[in-house]
Amino acid sequence: MYTYLFKNDSVRTSPEEIRDALTEMYNQIMLYGNTIVLSYNQVTDSRAFLSGIYSDDSYEAIMNLIRHGKIKMNRYFSAKTPSEYMQNAIAQYLNHDNPGSFQFSGLPIETKESQLEENKMRLMDVADALRCSDPWLLMKKSKQYAAKGDEREAKRYRMFEHYVQMILLFSMKEDAYIAEKNPEEMGRTNRSLLDFLLLLLQSFETEDCVFTAISAEDRLESCKLIRDFINQRQGDPKSLCGRSNWYRYLRTLWPGAGESRRKAIAFAEAMIDICYNFTIEESISIVLDHDIEAELLVAMHTELELYWQDIGSGAHIPFCDEERYVEAMEQSFLDAIEKTDVFRDFRKADIVISDNIHQKKQKRKHKKELHYEVLEGEHSENMRRQQKRWIGGILKGIFWNIGIAVFYIVLFVLINKMMGLAQSLFEDMFQRFAQLSIEIVSIIVFGIVNSVIAGCTHVPDILDSIKRIACSIRDLHYILQAKRAAKKSEG
Repeated sequence: MYTYLFKNDSVRTSPEEIRDALTEMYNQIMLYGNTIVLSYNQVTDSRAFLSGIYSDDSYEAIMNLIRHGKIKMNRYFSAKTPSEYMQNAIAQYLNHDNPGSFQFSGLPIETKESQLEENKMRLMDVADALRCSDPWLLMKKSKQYAAKGDEREAKRYRMFEHYVQMILLFSMKEDAYIAEKNPEEMGRTNRSLLDFLLLLLQSFETEDCVFTAISAEDRLESCKLIRDFINQRQGDPKSLCGRSNWYRYLRTLWPGAGESRRKAIAFAEAMIDICYNFTIEESISIVLDHDIEAELLVAMHTELELYWQDIGSGAHIPFCDEERYVEAMEQSFLDAIEKTDVFRDFRKADIVISDNIHQKKQKRKHKKELHYEVLEGEHSENMRRQQKRWIGGILKGIFWNIGIAVFYIVLFVLINKMMGLAQSLFEDMFQRFAQLSIEIVSIIVFGIVNSVIAGCTHVPDILDSIKRIACSIRDLHYILQAKRAAKKSEG
């Protein structure tokens, strides 16, 4: 099953939103067995997804999940790769009359005006590494800064290197993409941001609207703000399909607005963000098509209510609130990652999935289901079946590695017995010396035989087997905990 996560939107940049997004990614992969589908915007500029890439604790595991096909991306244009997309974006930044007007919120660079020249040099290094497909250029610079004692800049370049490695992996791995949707096969074209927005407006402007997350007065004021901009741009409807144009419009309304009006402006921005994500979701070929309007409106209202709760709690800062937004963005991304405990142990998911792939290769069928579209009972049953598969895979891994460990123990005993026979030949003359020598030799011989077996076959050595048993037991414990938690939530 494939799913697109709204939580990975690039505008969700707070520590709380990053933590929630990574937790949701982990649960979708580990507990539900789903495949995450990322948009171009999320791959290149989502702080939530990229935080997992930048962390040394989760980097290798997430890269392996991409290789295993558990994290994929939706192709933006058939002629573009993420590498080309980023190189063009950096070129625009460097050649623009006002470079500071274009921000890379997902890269570990400060947005302060004083850092402008430093940022240009850093982005040139990133562009060079992408153009040459050589991330080691960045690792070399990281070592140079470390040798100078500038550990902060050294860490920044290590994160750049992780970023470029990820972009190149998506760019060069053809099966990392989801095939583009062909609108002709659907009998209609994909709906635009404006189409979804008009649908939401119609539901909010009716007298029988039951949306209670915000007062009817504020809701209608938000609808009026959106209608006004639509009327202003009647001669240029394409401009209404780009989220950045809406952002600029709403930001101009914020200064001097009273508390009630600002609430309406922020809610209008939330409506645009939700409609934008539904637009991206529908453009993905293997994710649900929203053909039933009533169900679509329920889903849109649900997502909007959750999003508005994040704004109300302060977990999300709207773009229209320029002062607070700029202050949050000027906080160094490096500091945000260091100070925020947002990383789940993706290595557990990597171990379980790797073991399943090694034991049995299965063809995955594309299913057009989204996580919130499945009925609660069906979702719970799917989760239980998936957990049983994980547990079965883990138990097989435990028994397999126990068998390997027993094999090596028997092998060691046999080698020790053979050495004992050799020892008896020298008992009379060199008893003590021979005993010590034979024991040392037996250990060396066992180590050599162990290494030869591990090197010539796919059988791991005894230390790896013991480590895998320990990891499998920890994973089994985690799955059982999650299973009990799921039962409690259902109860």
